[in-house]
Amino acid sequence: MGRWRIRWALAAAGLRAQQPRSFVPRTTDSDPSVRAAPNLLLGQPAATAPNQVWMGDHLFT
Repeated sequence: MGRWRIRWALAAAGLRAQQPRSFVPRTTDSDPSVRAAPNLLLGQPAATAPNQVWMGDHLFT
């Protein structure tokens, strides 16, 4: 059955389909005192040439 036929059958029976809630990812923490990851480059010697230090935003524990 197609969606229009199902819609028609539900309407004929006086029913309505329940719509799922849209997905909203929670990507931030509103607490400013919480740090996501420590800065591990503090106190390290500075890079002297390209491609010596690479950064990313994923923390492996």
